Amino acid sequence: MPLPADFMQQLLATFTQEAREHLQTIVRLLLVVERRQDPAADAQTWADIFRAAHSLKGAAQAVSQERIGTLAHHLETLFGRVKNRDVQPTPTLFDLSYQALDAAGLLLDEVVNGTPAPVNLMDLFTRIETLALQPAPVARSAGVGTPGPLLEPAAPSSAAPETNPPVIAPAAEVAAGSVIRDDTVRVAVSKLDTLLNEVGELQAARLGTEQRLAELTQVLQEIEVWENDWRKQRSQIMAAVRRCLHEEGEAQQITTQAATRVNAYLERQEAHLHRTASGLRDVRRRLQADNRRMTQVVDSLEEDVRRTRMLPVEAVLSLFPRMVRDLARAMQKQVTLVIEGADTEVDRSVLEQIKDPLTHLLRNAIDHGLERPEQRQAAGKPVEGVIRMVAAQRGNRLVISVADDGRGIDLAAVRGGAVRHGLMTADEAAALDDREALALIFRSGFSTTTRVSDLSGRGVGLDVVRENVERLGGMVEVESQMGAGTCFELQLPLTLATTLCLLVQCREQTFAIPVANVARVVRSASDQIAQVAGRQALVVDGRPLALHHLADILGLPGAAATPSNGAPRRLAIIVLGIAERRLGFQVDSLMGVQEVVTKSLPKPLLRVRHVAGVTILGTGEIVVVLNVTDLVRDGIRATAPAPTPGATGRASQVNPRPEAPLIVVADDSFTTRTLEKNILEAAGYRVRVAADGMEAWTLLQSEHADLLVSDINMPRMDGFELVTRVRQDERFKHLPAILITSLDSREDRERGIQAGADAYFIKSAFNEESLLAAIRRLL
Repeated sequence: MPLPADFMQQLLATFTQEAREHLQTIVRLLLVVERRQDPAADAQTWADIFRAAHSLKGAAQAVSQERIGTLAHHLETLFGRVKNRDVQPTPTLFDLSYQALDAAGLLLDEVVNGTPAPVNLMDLFTRIETLALQPAPVARSAGVGTPGPLLEPAAPSSAAPETNPPVIAPAAEVAAGSVIRDDTVRVAVSKLDTLLNEVGELQAARLGTEQRLAELTQVLQEIEVWENDWRKQRSQIMAAVRRCLHEEGEAQQITTQAATRVNAYLERQEAHLHRTASGLRDVRRRLQADNRRMTQVVDSLEEDVRRTRMLPVEAVLSLFPRMVRDLARAMQKQVTLVIEGADTEVDRSVLEQIKDPLTHLLRNAIDHGLERPEQRQAAGKPVEGVIRMVAAQRGNRLVISVADDGRGIDLAAVRGGAVRHGLMTADEAAALDDREALALIFRSGFSTTTRVSDLSGRGVGLDVVRENVERLGGMVEVESQMGAGTCFELQLPLTLATTLCLLVQCREQTFAIPVANVARVVRSASDQIAQVAGRQALVVDGRPLALHHLADILGLPGAAATPSNGAPRRLAIIVLGIAERRLGFQVDSLMGVQEVVTKSLPKPLLRVRHVAGVTILGTGEIVVVLNVTDLVRDGIRATAPAPTPGATGRASQVNPRPEAPLIVVADDSFTTRTLEKNILEAAGYRVRVAADGMEAWTLLQSEHADLLVSDINMPRMDGFELVTRVRQDERFKHLPAILITSLDSREDRERGIQAGADAYFIKSAFNEESLLAAIRRLL
């Protein structure tokens, strides 16, 4: 009886996923043994390769995929003879094995999409059988009864010098082989996407509840002021009535009975007002408890849903050792690929989009970065080049670096390439400083090579890296040193579901800017803005930085307010960056940091200049999330060529200021410590952040801090204990300490002062200027 079509379709889907896992396992292990070439260590690995091929054959036969099963059977036979030391693992064997595995992958694609696979199976079968039947060379003995080495040294190819294939770092190899899988159930990604979107809507509702709570608190504060004023007025009214009772004339008409009625009325009104205020306080208390519980549940739910979508970056990085091996052999170069941090997890939607950028970076490193073996040897380097790919999580960001120890980027060649491709004139290229010249490699159509190959020379590559990373809301940076190598660093969001944004106000409108693209926030006096080469500039870290008003770039009507007395204004400036470019944008005010759920624009507004999406704040206000790429590009177009380091003008004459005081901020809330960090950095301070008291205490041991700002309720070590330790330590007993907390009782304040805090701020009444004033006083 034939199986139902739906069941068979599900079975094939399960098979294709299992088969791809077997293929990936075989490729990974082949790369290990090809690199290692250690008979003692390789024996078990060849057994694992044989077993994976056997499992692939069995799975294929179970679902009647005869061609895949037959191919797996031939590979199983070949790997079994290598395992039994009947066949020598030569470079030819590895090449043929990879070709057969590629063919198996194409056959799997055919199962999925129905498109015929361009595979000559009979040719593969013949070549595998021929190789499997070759006798192994006679082992050379080192002495009577002593077995010689298993593998004969491979003879160099006449077509190309033998190269060493890439290797995964030991840490990544162990991680790949020690994954413990729980019982699982297959869920469509679209269902997870829908669930995550619904959680995002729930987060928006939670933010609305917080806003209603804040509004209720405001109403209650007004009622409490009214209540206090009523008590004062009531006593004054009753005093006036009593005076009237003792006066002569018409005032005596106010009888004692009337006075009693007035007093009773006032008492009833006071009692009513007291009950109203007391009831509102009870409602607020219950609403606060409900909101705390809702926050915990929603945050936990969002984290759990995110985790279901999180995958280790190994899912992408594991594809590269084979690719690097093939490219290195094709270019006759010796390359080692070291992968670290492959177990770092990232959202599936991000993972799917980083393969192309990383592929371009690796191809670029092999083609442009690493020298040929004879060139490296002449330069005093090991003949084998190293490409190191490292993935790590920093806060809510995924950071992936791709570094090589090759020749580095020749900036003279970069300038020449820009002129040759018509991107700028020779004079304009010569006027660029090194950092600006380095940014040219991300320009579309740019290339430094005059030859065209399968890898490079067509002007396609690093511009794709930049565009893909920027599309994800990330940044890419590059550092290079001639003769020492080049390092690209990609900074990407861990998830695209929610975005941490800096809220700014400009021309009485609120905008959201992804924090990932905010390089820094600067507060500067208006008289510190210089005119350099006919445009506004601000000196940041000793360099002039082009400055624009955000309203001008967005085309908003109106003009910024100026003080009537002509005194210098304190300007709020955010430095935004894409790739290597940094520009300053002046805004009217900063409104803090908030995590938002970004919604894409509906049709037909799929692509609107300067707009990445919209979000709804807790107040119900609809806010535009700005597209930083568009802002920076329009700012660059509106900017004349950047000044050279020797350019004349006030900006070039400003010396970098002395190192600013260092403040350690401790708070277990990411949003709160980010807000405090931005406030302090905007005021000119250096800031180090810690997620709890223990981490802050550790930071104080290694950093020469000038002041401590701490929350109280934190895991591992709370703020009271942290300040107490600081005061008990001879090294820090004079370190100024400020507590910022939601604990507003008199007992908590007294405990904070007893612990040694120099100032105590309540979050509900938090004021930026008061905090900065206290810091200036303490420093």
